[in-house]
Amino acid sequence: MTDPDADGAPPPESSLLESLTPVAPDWAAGEAAQARLAGWGTATGQLSGLAHWVGSVRSVETPFRRIRLVAFAADHGVTDGAAEARALLAGEGALALLAHRADVSVRLVDAGLAGDRLPGDVSARRVRNGSPALNREDPLTPAEVDAALDLGARVADEEIDSGADLVIPVVLTESALVPATVVIGSLCVVEPVRALGYDAHMPDALWIERCAAIRDGMRRVSQAAATLATRRLLAIGGGADLAAAAGFLVRTAARRTPALLDGVGVAAAALVARALAFEAPRWWCAPHASGRAGEKQAFSFLGLEPAVNLGVRLGDGTGALLALPVLTAAMELVRAAPQPVVESPEEVEVTVDPGDEIGGVGGYDAGTRAPDVAEHGG
Repeated sequence: MTDPDADGAPPPESSLLESLTPVAPDWAAGEAAQARLAGWGTATGQLSGLAHWVGSVRSVETPFRRIRLVAFAADHGVTDGAAEARALLAGEGALALLAHRADVSVRLVDAGLAGDRLPGDVSARRVRNGSPALNREDPLTPAEVDAALDLGARVADEEIDSGADLVIPVVLTESALVPATVVIGSLCVVEPVRALGYDAHMPDALWIERCAAIRDGMRRVSQAAATLATRRLLAIGGGADLAAAAGFLVRTAARRTPALLDGVGVAAAALVARALAFEAPRWWCAPHASGRAGEKQAFSFLGLEPAVNLGVRLGDGTGALLALPVLTAAMELVRAAPQPVVESPEEVEVTVDPGDEIGGVGGYDAGTRAPDVAEHGG
C-alpha cells in the first residue's frame, strides 16, 4: 500500500491507514444471494447485481441498522466552501433533507476549509486553512497529504466503532470538481475536455475556466500520475478533502464495512484509495449515475456499474440517498425469495426377460459353446 514519491524514496508511513489491509469480500456468499433472488423469476434486472454485492459484503439476513453519511469539506482557491458546510450543519439543502428522509445520520469533517473554524469539533482536525488553486501551486505538502489520509482513517474508525454498518462518503464543496477531475483524468489517462465533459447546466464561461484549470493541473501532475506516486499526485493535484475521503475508503474497506459512492469528488478519492489498496473496490457500490463525465470514467476504471441512472446532480451524495431504497428492496427480496421447487426424478422400473440375460449382460448372445478338446481326447 505504499508508493514511491517523485524522487523514488518511500513516503513516510501513515501507520493507522496501513495497519490493516483490505481483503476480498465473500464472493460465494454473493452468488448465493443472487441465486436466492432468482426465486422470484429471471427478470430481476439490476437488482441481481445489487443482491450479489450486498450478499458478498454482509449477511442479507441482517438489514443495515446504522447508515452514516460523512461529508469531507475543503476549499480549493475557487469558491468559499464554508457556506455549503454551514448550510449542511444547519440542516439546509437537498443533501440534509434527503438524509433526514432516509433516516441517515450526517457527519461533517472540515479537512481544509478557509476562514474561521466551524462549531463543535467539525474543524478540530483541519489539515490546513484552505488551499491555493492547483493550476498555480501545490495544494498540499507531503506532510499534509499524510495528515489528511490519517484524518480519513481515524474518522472511519470512529464511525465503525460507533456502529456504522454502511457508509456514504461525500466530498462536499463544488470547488472540489476541479481537483477531482484532475485526479480522474490523470489516473484514467483521459484528456481534460473529455474528463470534464460537456455540462448543459454550467455556463460556458465557467466551463471554459474550469477546463483550463483542469488542463493546467493535469500538466503539473503528469509525472506523478505516470509513476503511480499516489501521495505525490494528491500533493500536486488533489486536496485535503480528496485525501481524507481516500483514507476513509481504505480504512472502511480494511474493516469490512461497505460504502456507497456517489459524485465526482468521491469517485476521484476512490481511484486514489484503489491505488493504495487494490482490494478496496470490492467493498464499494455505485448505486446511482449522475451523468457527469468524470464520475463515469472513474466508475468504469474501478469496474463499478451504477444500479440506477437518475441523472440527479443536486449535490454529491443525494443520488446515493435516493437510490438507497432500491438497495434495501434488493435485500428484502433476497430474504423473502420463494424457495425453488426441486422435483425428484421419477423412478423408472426396468424389467429384463431372463432369456435375454447371459453372463449378466442383457441382450448379449454368446452363441454355441465350442466342444472341450480334453473331453474328446483330442
